[in-house]
Amino acid sequence: MTDQPPSSPPAPPGYNAAAGGGPGGTAPKTSGLAVASLVVGLLGFCIPIIGGLVGLILGIVALRRIGRSGGTVGGRGVAIGGVIASSVSLLFGLVVAVFLFGAAFWVRMRPVHVQAHAHLTEARVQIETTGIALDVYELDLGHYPTEADGGLRALREKPPGAGDAWAGPYLKRAPTDVWGNAIRYEPPDPARSDIRRHAYRVWSAGPDGIDGTPDDVER
Repeated sequence: MTDQPPSSPPAPPGYNAAAGGGPGGTAPKTSGLAVASLVVGLLGFCIPIIGGLVGLILGIVALRRIGRSGGTVGGRGVAIGGVIASSVSLLFGLVVAVFLFGAAFWVRMRPVHVQAHAHLTEARVQIETTGIALDVYELDLGHYPTEADGGLRALREKPPGAGDAWAGPYLKRAPTDVWGNAIRYEPPDPARSDIRRHAYRVWSAGPDGIDGTPDDVER
């Protein structure tokens, strides 16, 4: 039994391998989609994302048509180049888009952070001002305002029994924070021995106006 060469599928009509594979011996025509894929893929650097995506689709379609043409359509290398160029330009466009989005978000949020920091600073100043008024009151009367004295109201209105020692008002208006909430005050505990300066509490409940939350601001 003699060895027979493997059979090959019949060539399409007019195919001439020696002459270049095209009909009648002519070279195969380069795929227009392949050329378009390369051109659009390169332009994708100027038109990010859209150009890369369109070029990638054109390149894939061109490769499929070239593979099914049986050699009558050429330009496989051009199509591959278009797919590569389109993929790179698409990736470039995505990176640029992420960068621009991040930069826009930072620019948008920056004033919010600056304003929040300014509000925090102003709240600390308001608390410190109230604390200074309390200290002056203590120097004049020998004790900090108690609940019976009216708390912080004693800084603006003379409490009963204060006598001539009260030299107020120590504040012109009721102390409030930058968010419009009343400054909180807790008198010193008489049972403690360190009831002199700064033994009291004076604080702001912060933006939410609720005591005991993380945004509270205390002297």
